Amino acid sequence: HSDVRATVVGYNTLLSGWARIANEHRPDVPLKSEKLLHDMIALAKQGNENAAPDVTSFNAIIKAWGRTKRANSADRCEYWLRKMIDENHPNKSDAEKSFIAKPDVTTYNLCMDAHFQLSDAPRVQDMLIEMDATNGLIPPNNESFSKVIRAWLNDELKEPQYGLPGSSVEHAWRWLDELLQREKKGNVESAPDLFSSILKTAAMTTSRGENLLTIGQWTFQAYKESRFSIDHLPYTWLLQIALKVLSSQVDNKSREELITSIFEQCCKDGLLSSHFVRKFYDGPFFDEGWTEKESRRIRKKLFGDPPFPNAWSRNLKDQRHRPELPKKFRIHLKPLDKNNTKE
Repeated sequence: HSDVRATVVGYNTLLSGWARIANEHRPDVPLKSEKLLHDMIALAKQGNENAAPDVTSFNAIIKAWGRTKRANSADRCEYWLRKMIDENHPNKSDAEKSFIAKPDVTTYNLCMDAHFQLSDAPRVQDMLIEMDATNGLIPPNNESFSKVIRAWLNDELKEPQYGLPGSSVEHAWRWLDELLQREKKGNVESAPDLFSSILKTAAMTTSRGENLLTIGQWTFQAYKESRFSIDHLPYTWLLQIALKVLSSQVDNKSREELITSIFEQCCKDGLLSSHFVRKFYDGPFFDEGWTEKESRRIRKKLFGDPPFPNAWSRNLKDQRHRPELPKKFRIHLKPLDKNNTKE
């Protein structure tokens, strides 16, 4: 035990290995990890401080608990987080050294993971807010923001969800806005899948509230203005959002203007795809407003007669996504019988 680094690495190698194999079918792994951690603390208190655990040791315990996905797994993760905070509080007496490491951003992110696994979006959010409250001691990072955004998006699509339909995707959208504001200051960085995930979830949710259209248009524009390249799918999701939110008869004028604008921008960017075209044929349609008859009128106005101009799809990465009419709407011509042709 003369080499502190080798000793800590040795123990942490074992703890990290156990954390990787922990899952819902092996709930005993975190208990074994905790026993080893207590042994390390006991050795340190007996004078062998080379065996004292560090933050990596505690993070391995928390990770193991989170991976079990049990009803108490997130609570157990927070137990260790609170212990790490309490034992290192500035006002705590130094009468006896506890050998409990201070938490770091990974500690919090692992606790967020545990709540994420249990579909508890509000608690995932609480962890990020708590990091913010440390006044820069443990600031949230890119991963922290990604976790809270994904947690709310997952909540939007699950049954039952935390709030009213459309409210969880709005939470995710507001956290993306916060992330982008901090990105301008150079503190964190966004990722392209955060934009696309919000658009996709807003399109898939059962909600038809007007807030979805605001979220969809804002996210789409922010995505286009970002440093990331955009593909064909965001246009389809934005169209899908517009068609369901503006589905009533009173929305006829607004709907036509918006979907025409989306279509023109999509063609201008060379990203018209089969996914986009199919949204005009697949529905859902309604008894009034966005009806199948109205869809036929609009697609005739926008698409004209096939085939579609190549320029409309020039920037598609996968040519299998090139736009074409659904099979049941294609006109099939009989081949010319050369034996019956007249000269």
